[in-house]
Amino acid sequence: MIIISKPNDLDRTRFAVIASRSVGIAVNRNRCKRIIRACINQNLSKYLPGFDILYIARKPLLQANHLQVVSSFDSINHSARLLKNE
Repeated sequence: MIIISKPNDLDRTRFAVIASRSVGIAVNRNRCKRIIRACINQNLSKYLPGFDILYIARKPLLQANHLQVVSSFDSINHSARLLKNE
């Protein structure tokens, strides 16, 4: 999974999720997007306001179990400094 973020001039954070054809057939692309959206929804209150965030799904996401996905998701968000300090 890859993350790209840019500050915006709004008081809220906006999200986009992309899974290109390199991930696989439509069923696999949709599954990747559902997995990423579920992670976003679980952490929605933790995001700093004022960012546009793009998540790009990659093929290994399909083989990862739930714990690996959550760990990876938390890791990339912390490295991008998009979460509130708790």
